[in-house]
Amino acid sequence: MSAKRISPYVYPGLDLVPGDIDIANFLAAVGQRHNVKVTEMMSVCRDQKLVELRQCVWYVLYHREKKNYSRLGRYFNRDHATVLYGVKKVQNLLSIGDDQMKEVLKSILLIYKNCKHYGQATDD
Repeated sequence: MSAKRISPYVYPGLDLVPGDIDIANFLAAVGQRHNVKVTEMMSVCRDQKLVELRQCVWYVLYHREKKNYSRLGRYFNRDHATVLYGVKKVQNLLSIGDDQMKEVLKSILLIYKNCKHYGQATDD
C-alpha cells in the first residue's frame, strides 16, 4: 500500500514550515492599517485601493515568504496567472519609481516584519 499525501485543505496549516508567517493574521493587520476588511481584500472587487493592496501583499509573500504563484492563487481564490501579473505589476511600478506604490509597499513590509517576528524568538 502506498501512503497518500494529506491535503493542507483538510488540516489548515499542515503545509507550514517553521518560520512561515500566518497569512490570516498578516492580512488582518494589513486590513486594519489600510482601513479595509479582510473579506474585501479577498473578494473579487476591482476597486483600485483593494487591487493595489492585494498585489502588494502577493509581492511581499512571493518575495519574502517564497510562496509560489499557485499557492498564493489558491489562498486568494485566484488563478496563478493573476498573482503573477500582480507581482510583476508591483515590480514594474517600483522600477519606474511610483511613489504611491512605494508608500503602500513600505507600510505592508513594516506590517510583515512585525507579524514575522511577533512571538518568535530570534537567534541574533
